[in-house]
Amino acid sequence: PAAAAAANAETAVESREVLRRRCVLRGHTDYVLGCALTADGCGVLSASQDGTLQLWHITPSFSAQGCRRLHTLRGHAAAVNACCYSPCETLALSASDDRTLRVWQVADGSALRVLDGGHTRGVCCCAWLPHGRGLLSAGWDRILCVWAQPGDGE
Repeated sequence: PAAAAAANAETAVESREVLRRRCVLRGHTDYVLGCALTADGCGVLSASQDGTLQLWHITPSFSAQGCRRLHTLRGHAAAVNACCYSPCETLALSASDDRTLRVWQVADGSALRVLDGGHTRGVCCCAWLPHGRGLLSAGWDRILCVWAQPGDGE
C-alpha cells in the first residue's frame, strides 16, 4: 500500500495536472533555508536564517486549518542552514553558521546535545547515518565530518 501511494503521488507530480498551493506555514522572521518531511508527510521541520527551527504539523488533506506550528526550536547563535529527521523520526538534527550541529527532541522541541569542534566555519548540511548510528555534516570549511561513538564500526 505504501509503495502504491508513493507511485500515485509521483504520478500526480509528474503529470501535467495543475498543482495548487494548499497551505502556507508562516512563523520565521527571515529566509527559510532548509526543510525536512516525515515519512507520513504530516511532520515538517524548517530551518531559517533567523537562527531557529520550526516544527510543524500538516494534515493529509493539506487544509489551511490543519497546518500549524508545534514548536520553535531556539539555541543556535546564527543562521540554521539545514535540518533533517532521524530515521525513527523522534529526533531532529540541525546545522548552523555558528559552526555547530544540534540534536533536538521532536516531541517537545527540547535541545538534547550540541556538537561542536568539527568545523572551523559554518555547517551547511547534515544527515543521519543509517540506522541512526551517527551523523554526517558538511561545512563551509570544505570538509565533511562523520560523528559516531568511539569504537562504533571499528
